[in-house]
Amino acid sequence: MFTLPGLLSETLGKVGAAGFLAAIIKENLKLKLDNTPRITVFAPLSKLGSDHTAEGQVIYNFLGYTPDLVPGQNYGGITITKERGQLFANGARIVKGNVPIKNGVVHFVDKVSPPFFIRC
Repeated sequence: MFTLPGLLSETLGKVGAAGFLAAIIKENLKLKLDNTPRITVFAPLSKLGSDHTAEGQVIYNFLGYTPDLVPGQNYGGITITKERGQLFANGARIVKGNVPIKNGVVHFVDKVSPPFFIRC
């Protein structure tokens, strides 16, 4: 049976990205990120540091599934690289990619990388 993709906040809760979900709620971004169309999120599976923002992990107006992420290409401050067959976003390894959400796609990354720039 096919299940329709859920909201970003629901998906984060199911996958165990509680630290990132907490950052979204703390920054009052839950409603925005659950409803803004065409977003790509690089959600760390670890807690964000004080020098990072949840919104800084988001590319707006871009659906970036892994086949579309070109190594060496910069997507609004996020540079994609490929090493030994694995994709990285600003040095953070994509450990679970292409998770559909209601309004875009989420890639879960193994760590918080250097701060991404906010893209609008």
